[in-house]
Amino acid sequence: MLCVTSIFGQNVKVKKDILSIDKTEVCKFSSSERNHYEIQDLEGNSIMNVEYATEDVQTLCGNEQFRYLKFTKQNSDEVYYSDFDVSTFKISLSGTKNIARQLIVNDEFLSEAGINYDKINAFFS
Repeated sequence: MLCVTSIFGQNVKVKKDILSIDKTEVCKFSSSERNHYEIQDLEGNSIMNVEYATEDVQTLCGNEQFRYLKFTKQNSDEVYYSDFDVSTFKISLSGTKNIARQLIVNDEFLSEAGINYDKINAFFS
């Protein structure tokens, strides 16, 4: 699978489960089932899992869908949630692109410099 997108001038590709930013391989980014992604370092060590989830919420305007991300860190049963609605994700046939955008731009977990373990650990603490 090849996915290409440009995020604030960065060229981001996912090819054969390797996420590259500006032609620099950053991490392994794989999906064994729809909307479930595993992020690994380049050696194959699991960093975290990300799930794109949707829930119906009753609001004053009626029944609406709330879209969010669920994060789990390896070797932990604790689940962490994105603190915002990801309904603004660009319409795309590739959930991989949307998750990559989230991890690079909003969470700053990934960059051309590699995996930002400080940001990830702060998020999970």
